[in-house]
Amino acid sequence: MNEVRTRSSRSAAIAAELRDEILRGQYRCGERLPSERDLAERYGVHRGAIREALKRLEQLGVARIQPGGARVAPIEEASLDVVEHLLDLEDPPDPQMVDQVLEVLSGLFSLAARGCAERGAMAVAVVIYLGARSACPRRGGASVGQNIRRGSRSMQKILEMRALAAQ
Repeated sequence: MNEVRTRSSRSAAIAAELRDEILRGQYRCGERLPSERDLAERYGVHRGAIREALKRLEQLGVARIQPGGARVAPIEEASLDVVEHLLDLEDPPDPQMVDQVLEVLSGLFSLAARGCAERGAMAVAVVIYLGARSACPRRGGASVGQNIRRGSRSMQKILEMRALAAQ
C-alpha cells in the first residue's frame, strides 16, 4: 500500500513539473514530449509512474496521449483547472491575468444567478450570488488562489443543488 502511495505522489510531482514546463512554453503546441523511457530515466522511476503522470496531463487537457507518444495539446482546449496552475507560475501572479480570471468568474456567476432567478429558483440564485461575491471581491482580501478555490467550491455547491433538484 505504501509503495502505491509513493508511486502516486511521485507521478503527481512529475506531472506537476511537466505541466509547468508546458505552461511556461518549454514545449510548444503539437510538440512531442520526451518518451516514457527518457522521462523514466530523467526522474529515476519506473515507466508506470511516467504513464500515470502523462495521464494526469491528459486529464488536465495539456497533453494528448497517442500511439507513438504524448504531444502537447493547445492550451485553449485545456480544462478550466489549468487556470489555477497558470496563476501559480508566477509569484505574485500576473495582475492582468488575475483581473481577467475574476472578470470571467464574476460573469459566469452573474449569468447563472440570473438564469435561476428567471426560472423561479430564487434560493439557488442567492447562493450563486453569494458565491460570486466571495469568489470575486473588488479589492484586497484573500489571495487569488483562495478566491478561485472559493469560486470552485461555490460552483460545486450549485451543481450539487442542481442534482438534488433534478431528483
